[in-house]
Amino acid sequence: MDRRQFRTIAPLSPPVMKWLEIALVALVFFVVAAWPVPDVNEPHYLGKAKHYWQPSWGAGDFFLESRDAHLVFYWLFGWVTQFLSLTATAWVGRILAWSLLAWAWWRLSFALVPRPLVSVLTAALVALGIERLNLAGEWMIGGIEAKPLAYVLVLLGAEALVRGRWNRTWLLLGGASAIHVLVGGWSVVMTGIAWLTGREKRPRLVPMLPYLVGGLLLSLPGLVPALMFSRGVPADVVRQANMNYVYNRLPHHLALHTLPVEEMWTRYIRHGLLVAALALLCYAVPAGARHRRFRRFIWAAVGIAAVGLVFAYATRGLPEMAAGVLRYYWFRMTDVAVPIGVAITAARGLSLLSWQRPRLAVAGTAALVMVSGWYLGSIVLERHEDPRPRADRRMADYAAWLDVTDWVAEHIPPGSRFVTPRMAHTFTWRTGLPQVVSNKDIPQDAPSIVEWQERIDTIYRYVAEGETHTWDSLSEMGEARLETLGARYDADYVLTEHKRPLRLPLLYANGTYAVYRINGADDP
Repeated sequence: MDRRQFRTIAPLSPPVMKWLEIALVALVFFVVAAWPVPDVNEPHYLGKAKHYWQPSWGAGDFFLESRDAHLVFYWLFGWVTQFLSLTATAWVGRILAWSLLAWAWWRLSFALVPRPLVSVLTAALVALGIERLNLAGEWMIGGIEAKPLAYVLVLLGAEALVRGRWNRTWLLLGGASAIHVLVGGWSVVMTGIAWLTGREKRPRLVPMLPYLVGGLLLSLPGLVPALMFSRGVPADVVRQANMNYVYNRLPHHLALHTLPVEEMWTRYIRHGLLVAALALLCYAVPAGARHRRFRRFIWAAVGIAAVGLVFAYATRGLPEMAAGVLRYYWFRMTDVAVPIGVAITAARGLSLLSWQRPRLAVAGTAALVMVSGWYLGSIVLERHEDPRPRADRRMADYAAWLDVTDWVAEHIPPGSRFVTPRMAHTFTWRTGLPQVVSNKDIPQDAPSIVEWQERIDTIYRYVAEGETHTWDSLSEMGEARLETLGARYDADYVLTEHKRPLRLPLLYANGTYAVYRINGADDP
């Protein structure tokens, strides 16, 4: 599109229109992801980042003192926690991530469909597809952690790829791998497949080698820690860690075939319909060289997921072997790539149709705008109806949870370790005090994963009549068991749902939660 054509559609100058579009895309991302702090993964990532820079914060917490998996993210954001609160750090990180994602998305969208405001519509459609039609729960637009920052570089790498700038692509994806090794690593595989399957003129391998090596070197800050997690660890420990990671903690991401049948088929059908829509659009919408490279990149993600599914079903009788492979998130990239492919290809189809059948193109565009508006409106309505942070939605009583953690933060001495409810994901975030274990916060190194599972099983589960059950409340265990747990894990206090009084020193209660002293700790 030349400048004259651009001005017939958009009255503003191209530079002004560009930055207006980027601001509007950032606004879309804000509407999609501006949940109250902390969001689901923010206590996990920002807690680790703060502890990395300030080891006294949360000292003694099992997860915080496990090996560090995302060093680049900790270096980028951990220092901010030394000057701002965790909540303020989260908002600074979110705004930065959403702004960078908006800029990167505009570049990719405009490289493929160079028409004003298209990137705003495609951004909303991509957000809708990722959230509502995913296969394995992957996301790109959300709270601040390593993943959205890695996706900034993945989008920029995809833009370089569609423009035929392969050397730049390898470097950008190497940087993405440094921030999040699996997001960047799978993107490298997708790019490699796109290069291998290309029929049009493509760069030869030898001239690209220096840039491939450069991308590898850039990835080392993310790759080396991941490779070191199992170094020197006995094979049986690694196997057990993989089993715990894949089948006990993260089957909804890694082992879809083990989910309840209804949930499994819901995931397969909803994402399958999106893949079918992508196939139909690719068949119906003509593709130039840029779009052919783009489609190969997108379909590579689908192919990776398909290989993962075939492997999962082929190895159902070999769970230990399967876990060692499935732990690498084979279904991650299709959740993001397919919505991107559908949004961009649909926008290109409407753009081409506008020259031939403008009324039909307007009707199609209006339909997509209505769908996007419905989606964004539904998110705003959901936040209005339930304003709790998503990290706290598993707690029995949010107001009481805030009250008891405020009391703990004010009255309990630093360094005191707590046994907490199984879903108390934000305890350390809100108090700065360590937990014996958190169900959400699984470590990444094999020995710690095995110990994490042992702590979860010992504290929260019991066997009755040959079946494993989960305690509804820590108070149901009784005093003797809680004191035994306190001695075993050097815990000073227990915070529990106040379902029945315990014959332990009661320090605070608010009707829903209670704090008891165990293991001979001093009264605050």
